[in-house]
Amino acid sequence: MTNWITRLNATNYQQQYDAIQIVSKNVAHSAQALGFQELNITGYPNISDQAMRRHHIREAVLGVIQPGDLVVVQFPMWTHLNFQAEFFDTIKGIEGVRMVALIHDIPTWMFTKGEEEYDRANDFWLNQLKKFDLLIVANEKGAHKLQDDGVHVPMIPMQFWDYFYQGPRQEKQFKKQLYYVGGRDIIDTTYRAATPLYIYDRQVEKKVLESGSVTWLGRQPSDEIVSRLDGGFGVVVTEILLKNRT
Repeated sequence: MTNWITRLNATNYQQQYDAIQIVSKNVAHSAQALGFQELNITGYPNISDQAMRRHHIREAVLGVIQPGDLVVVQFPMWTHLNFQAEFFDTIKGIEGVRMVALIHDIPTWMFTKGEEEYDRANDFWLNQLKKFDLLIVANEKGAHKLQDDGVHVPMIPMQFWDYFYQGPRQEKQFKKQLYYVGGRDIIDTTYRAATPLYIYDRQVEKKVLESGSVTWLGRQPSDEIVSRLDGGFGVVVTEILLKNRT
């Protein structure tokens, strides 16, 4: 029996610094240390209306899987929806194969503003998750939310995520300052507290920087950020990042 894990590779030089590729690479690297083999995929442009090309890609990537193997899919795959659905169905069609989803994001939750905006019974992403034999979720809260949304698949919470890094590290000291590292434009943060907030991001609107407590450091490779941090606290992603907090 062979254990497999998917890895999403960048399709151009700049993409290698995107969070999606970095997380996928780090998880695959850690899985390899446990004896997993990689199933390498990319974004595969222009395949949505090319059924035969999608078929050939699936054959090339999944042809190594044998009956009784274990396949861990880093979910979502961030590729065309029909390719992803067919990819999962092909894996499930191999005798005795167990398919596990390691969930990074659930697009339905990311891109809808409220629960009333999506149809749980017919939602594409929720129905894709129902195909798996096991889901690895971030925490119990995420598991309960999926169950509320009708996904009744066995789940295991991760609880804690780490970041794979082998570069130089600064000696850490206690500092009353905050760091936010993101991949989306920041347009509506109204942070006014005295504690400094340093933002690593590709774009920050001018009104965000009107607070003397906010400093924009631009977009930088993740390893460079890790190598420079010598203290302070991280701020987690939320819909209302520090909004109206003091």
